[in-house]
Amino acid sequence: MFRSLAQGHHIAAQQDATATTAGSTGGQQEQCASGSIHLLQAQAETAQADELRHAVCDELLKRRNELYFFIDEDYDAYVTRMRQPRCWGGEPELAVATHVLQRPIAVFTKRAAQLALVSRYGNEEYNGKAEVPLFFHGAGHYDLLVQPYQLAPAAPPPRSRL
Repeated sequence: MFRSLAQGHHIAAQQDATATTAGSTGGQQEQCASGSIHLLQAQAETAQADELRHAVCDELLKRRNELYFFIDEDYDAYVTRMRQPRCWGGEPELAVATHVLQRPIAVFTKRAAQLALVSRYGNEEYNGKAEVPLFFHGAGHYDLLVQPYQLAPAAPPPRSRL
C-alpha cells in the first residue's frame, strides 16, 4: 500500500502542477511537456514509500485520540508493528495518509466486472487536489490505479552486447 501511495502521490503532484499551469495560461490541461505522466524509478519509489510509512506512523501517534477505537490491540504496539517494511496498512493508515500527503485518496474495487468506488478519504479537507486512486484486491492488498495512456513510454532496454 505504501509503495502505491508514494507512486500515486508523485503522479497526483504532477497532475496538480499541470492543472495549475494550464489554469494560469487559460489553455487546456496538459500532463507534462510530453503529455504523459512519469513514474518514480523503483529505488526512489521504495525510499519514498519508507519515508511515507514512517510519516504515517508518526501521524497515527499524533492522532491517537481520534483513532484508538479503530485499533483492536495496544495502540503503541500497533504503530510499532506498522513501521515494519513488510506490514500491510489498512483503513487507519489510509485515513491518516491523506493528512501526510495533503491530498484525497480514493479506493476502488471490482464489482460485476466494473470498478466501484469503495471509499474516499480526505475529500473534504483536500478538495480540488488530484486524488490518489487505489485498487483494493481484498485481503489487505492495494495497488495504484493508473490509466495506461497517461504513462510516459518506458525507455528501451539496453541492447545486448552478444
